[in-house]
Amino acid sequence: MNGIINDFDISSEFRYVSNASMAVTGGYLGLLDDTFYLVCGQYFEGRYNPMGPNQGPGFIQEYTEAIRKFNVVDNGSSLSITNYTETTDAENLHRRDYNMVAQVFPNGDEGFTVFSGVFQPTVDLPWHNTVDVTASGYTVNNNFDQLLSQYHSANLPIYDQAANEMHTLFFGGMSRYRYDPTTGNLIDDDAVPFVKTISLVTRHADGSMDETQLELQMPGFLGSGAEFIPVEDVTFLNDEILDLNALPMNQPTLVGYIYGGIESTAENIFFINDGTQSSASGRLFKVFITQTTTGISGTAMTAKNVIELAVYPNPAKDILNVTVKAGYRTRGIVEVMDSSGRLLFSDRVNLQKEKTSNLMYNCSEWSAGNYSVRFSNGAFSKTTNVVVTK
Repeated sequence: MNGIINDFDISSEFRYVSNASMAVTGGYLGLLDDTFYLVCGQYFEGRYNPMGPNQGPGFIQEYTEAIRKFNVVDNGSSLSITNYTETTDAENLHRRDYNMVAQVFPNGDEGFTVFSGVFQPTVDLPWHNTVDVTASGYTVNNNFDQLLSQYHSANLPIYDQAANEMHTLFFGGMSRYRYDPTTGNLIDDDAVPFVKTISLVTRHADGSMDETQLELQMPGFLGSGAEFIPVEDVTFLNDEILDLNALPMNQPTLVGYIYGGIESTAENIFFINDGTQSSASGRLFKVFITQTTTGISGTAMTAKNVIELAVYPNPAKDILNVTVKAGYRTRGIVEVMDSSGRLLFSDRVNLQKEKTSNLMYNCSEWSAGNYSVRFSNGAFSKTTNVVVTK
């Protein structure tokens, strides 16, 4: 850094080693103890074309679908890669351009969480689940739906040791969903546009996770591809995770800066961009965090404020009525399961914004017992129970 500041030759400050397994873009590199974790991403060769790999000059694109672990040995004059292992999962690790953030888990273990990312193997839409990575392996979390900040953006992990809660802030970026506080609706745009959203994901002491859209927003369509740079005079665990309890109470503290990334003039510019609709951001933002006892001001992203599901009568005997309502236009599936979890049947439903769909099912031939009725649209799912009598 002194060489850069004072315009010295810095070439002698770098050593490198070449290895084909490191040819990854859109992935994330983490360091845990002395082991590096190169997670997900893709091998990419050629010039990107939004119309696809077979248009224009074309390109090669292959998802790694892997977690690659290795050590780097530095003998003082050269580098080498040792202890290389690779774990692949074509279903859950098929993602790129995501946020992998350092975490402290409820049991005290340290590791990383792979948040959302793009694209799902069978459809060009963001992921909603997350993947936890530790020294002992990885775990897919299907009990949490991340709807906001689904593309790589500046982020800040914050650990509250007193409450054993792990918070992760995401600044701007791109997202399929955006909550509109003026209407109370969740806006679904499967073009995955740029957003101004600042969101927070919290992992509680019991391991459950929830997501909040903060009232504060970015001052433009910023954050995608940006990075958070911590300051040196604030306590960061392992140089990455902000120690919330080390901050003074009720006093704004400068904890770092957001720099770089894309600045867009509008939400959706992908197919109309002629080079003037977006640019590399040259702005620098200060980030202040205040430790308080009043909590976060924002709106929680839960199925309750997005999907309304009800059944009647309950108990039911001959006819079961199911009503479904969403704050936005969406498609989904109504599923009915018996007490053992066996699927009886499913029914596709198209919901119009703020309009209730009334469904009627003949349950006269069902066995007496307890049943679950679930509506899912790929983003949210909501379940309610019903009793069938004879």
